[in-house]
Amino acid sequence: MALIAFSLLLLLSVKSGFSAGEKVLPDGPLDVLLGKDLTINLLRPTGKDDIITWNYKGSTSIGTVRPGAVTITDQYKGRASINVTDGSLTLKSIKSEDSGDYNVVIIGLTTTIPAEVKIRVLEPVSDVMIKSDLPEAIEYNSTVVLTCTSKGSILSFTWTNDSKSIPSDDKRFTVQSSVIKLTITGVQRYDLVGPIVCTAANPLQKESSAKFNLTTYYGPEAVTIKASSQGKYVPSNSDFNLTCSASSKPAATFTWFHNAEQIEASGPVLTLKVIEEKGFGHTMGNYRCVAKNDKTQRKVPSTNVEFSVMVSETISKSLNHRNSILIAGNSSANLTCQAVRGNVTDRVWLKDGKPLSPDSHVKFSSDSTSIYIDVLKKEDNGDYYTCEASNEVTGKSTKSLPLSVTVKVKLKKIDEGLSDGAIAGIVIGCLVAVGAAIALFFYCRGKIPVSSPY
Repeated sequence: MALIAFSLLLLLSVKSGFSAGEKVLPDGPLDVLLGKDLTINLLRPTGKDDIITWNYKGSTSIGTVRPGAVTITDQYKGRASINVTDGSLTLKSIKSEDSGDYNVVIIGLTTTIPAEVKIRVLEPVSDVMIKSDLPEAIEYNSTVVLTCTSKGSILSFTWTNDSKSIPSDDKRFTVQSSVIKLTITGVQRYDLVGPIVCTAANPLQKESSAKFNLTTYYGPEAVTIKASSQGKYVPSNSDFNLTCSASSKPAATFTWFHNAEQIEASGPVLTLKVIEEKGFGHTMGNYRCVAKNDKTQRKVPSTNVEFSVMVSETISKSLNHRNSILIAGNSSANLTCQAVRGNVTDRVWLKDGKPLSPDSHVKFSSDSTSIYIDVLKKEDNGDYYTCEASNEVTGKSTKSLPLSVTVKVKLKKIDEGLSDGAIAGIVIGCLVAVGAAIALFFYCRGKIPVSSPY
């Protein structure tokens, strides 16, 4: 019956010349939180003789204002009131079932004006939470899906990372289901440090979740190895060590290698004491560390550090040649320089105090531990050959050796009848002729045969 009456009022309003452009109620929907009060105001003044009727969904009467009196139906008594002055409707402690269309009809002396507005009762926003499908993430490997849950109605969601909005780029960051879900593909270490916050909102209020972050494991990377001192030779029993570092979460563990062989040691520092105890360092070799992340299962090696361990004592050398008697024109000499104690990293040969270089007459071994003099000459007699042996730890040590070259001379045949004095005179003459060389004489059958001269 009320619906028929409202329809008749609409018809009367048309006949009475009501303009459709004249606004009576605000634009809807009008939102109100569950349990709150709502007042619907009229946008046009009413006359003192106007009759104002409010209905719910066009069929349920709420109340009527007549000149000097207000009537509220039993269903709305205690919950609704109509202002007798301006005709506004107030609903108290709104319930969910109060959502819907509200109609008003203003009946004047010459006009009848109907109007309608929609009311939405919103459940308050509460219990906003972020949940992750993974308890932890591995950088570049994991795809993380965050879900924002909340109580409330007519909700929208926004995501922020450290107060900055997280946009959906449809590549790494994807927003799904009206922003309830945030998907991060190929997660990186800073993506979830946050704090990540989800904010749920309706047209009247908003509420944010607790700050959220998710541990993302990464590394190792930037693996570096550092020696406590520079140089390719390290004094034995010194406080030398190698230190390995890496960027990694969790902290990396380290293994150590000498060339391709693993050293039984762990930790970021490898001391020289351990190196020597494990039997390494006697020869030049490469040392490196390998960092491992137990979460990511990644292993990354460092660069190599090359060095050898030196015995920290002064070099003591022996310098000798293999031939006991050196004959000019027939003999060659092999001089060897060896360390009795200490390590030698460099050898320099000198002849009579001047640097000696290899040539067609003098040849050097590949490591310069020995020199070979091919076919000695009488000019080689008396030369001093010096070996300077050194290392970076104890400096250098020198040792010299004079070279004695024997010259064979040939004398003319001497009659057996020559006196001893005559023979002595000839020998003195030979010594003068060959200078400081040594003359060897051999007697055979009463004659003095001598080999061919040089």
